[in-house]
Amino acid sequence: MAAVFEREISRLLTTFSGCGFVSPRHRVSHRPLAISALLSCFGDRDLKLRVAGFIHKGERWHWNSGLSKREGSRKFSTVMASVVPRDPVGPGQESVWDYPRPPRMEPVKERIKIIFNDEVVADSTNAYRVLETSHPPVYYIPSADVKMEHLAKAPGSSFCEWKGDATWWTLSVGSKTAENVAWSYEDPTETFLPLKGYLAFYAAPMDACYVGEEKAQPQPGNFYGGWVTSKVVGPFKGSPGTFGW
Repeated sequence: MAAVFEREISRLLTTFSGCGFVSPRHRVSHRPLAISALLSCFGDRDLKLRVAGFIHKGERWHWNSGLSKREGSRKFSTVMASVVPRDPVGPGQESVWDYPRPPRMEPVKERIKIIFNDEVVADSTNAYRVLETSHPPVYYIPSADVKMEHLAKAPGSSFCEWKGDATWWTLSVGSKTAENVAWSYEDPTETFLPLKGYLAFYAAPMDACYVGEEKAQPQPGNFYGGWVTSKVVGPFKGSPGTFGW
């Protein structure tokens, strides 16, 4: 596991450095300390870059441009979109590389339905989807359209730099349980305030997740929660080698 992270971090830092976003103050060894954060590189000029704990104490990287987090993120997404080979886009399809960063949200026209252990646990025509560069859409369903009696808050929380602190949920139907399978934002940032009271679900643990009449597939990997349909093309972030996208 450590070796995989080390390779990914080395590649990621090389990408950032090659794009002119960061530069080392002195040599970095990439020896793992602890997996303390995934990424923290945007913001003030002197902010330390911490990537999964692979940078020694005292080893500092500079954010060169002095851009704000929002401006820097948008610029980096533009750079990455120009160097990652895109899948061809057909009629009626969207490329995730045309999605923005920072992400945006929009209402969903299609009906969203989730089935778990042979029971429909969510069914909505009032969902939102959140679109972000390199990610398939993440669908958020109002709690009024979710069978909340099957959900219980899970211990712990996580943080999204765009949406705020996430609450995690465990789903139980009959004898089947899936832990940390859904998340919500009880006090979202102003931009994503409409998501208050909405939940998103990982597709992989479900029997089926539908966007309209189409059964969606989970985003590659087991970290991100996007849903892949025939209407979106990648390549998608989440597979090995895509950590820095």
